Amino acid sequence: MLGTVTDWHYSETEQAYLPAELNLNGVSEVYTSEWVQTQGIQNEQTLTVQMTEKEQALVTDEVTVLVSMGIEFGTVGFTGEPVEVKYAGCGKVLKVS
Repeated sequence: MLGTVTDWHYSETEQAYLPAELNLNGVSEVYTSEWVQTQGIQNEQTLTVQMTEKEQALVTDEVTVLVSMGIEFGTVGFTGEPVEVKYAGCGKVLKVS
């Protein structure tokens, strides 16, 4: 997952906290791969997520960019298709800039 979060500032006119960059606060791109077997050796995979040029131009010191990855575990369901196992998996934030 590639996502962005902006700083928030208090606006006297709005009487509320507002994101510093409305067009980037909470923007994210998620890549989901196919389920893979736990048996045997898996081939290397390269995953690519990226921001559009328009989004890249909006990144300032008030915008934090996060890159993270999660692994979800599953089991074979009644239909033979993979079904996720709740609360089984892990995640890691890989980079914050």
